[in-house]
Amino acid sequence: MQLPSAAGMISALPTRRRLLFGGAGVALMLLVAYLVFGAPAPARLQAVEPADGTVLIAAPAQVALRFTAAPQPRTMHITVVGPGGADVTRGEPVVDDVLITVPVTAEHPGRYRVGFHLELGDGAPVSGLVTFTVGSGAQPAADPVEAAGAAHGGHHMERDTSTLVLVSIDLALMVGVVWLLTRRSRVR
Repeated sequence: MQLPSAAGMISALPTRRRLLFGGAGVALMLLVAYLVFGAPAPARLQAVEPADGTVLIAAPAQVALRFTAAPQPRTMHITVVGPGGADVTRGEPVVDDVLITVPVTAEHPGRYRVGFHLELGDGAPVSGLVTFTVGSGAQPAADPVEAAGAAHGGHHMERDTSTLVLVSIDLALMVGVVWLLTRRSRVR
């Protein structure tokens, strides 16, 4: 049995190191690509039913929040207040796929306000205030533009800081791997 010479082992070491770092670099790039492009889109509020500023002839039996994907809320608070300031919410909110509904008893004509705050499964907060009016002779709800902005909570365009930090770390690691792969090994 013949052992490899010391010269053969010295020349093989940089090749092994390059293969190791190259493989780690490829794995890291695949991980970053999955995190950036492969993750499912987060749920975002699409609509509130009845819509903000709506004048309804008949009172709704429920208020619904419609999302772009299943919201999977961690916490949720939805309250509907009637014309006299009384809470007309009856029962707990129910999550059904992309819809969260809460039963209401809107018996009197007038303006109703829907206030909601949810923390979604990805940690994104969704909150807002929407008004609607019940009754044929009732005036429409005031300030629909202001309430529409609040209905989206202003949170749908926030940057996720943890993702930014992870991508920055990955970028620094990739620069380090490229530097290690391109530097010349010193043979003594």
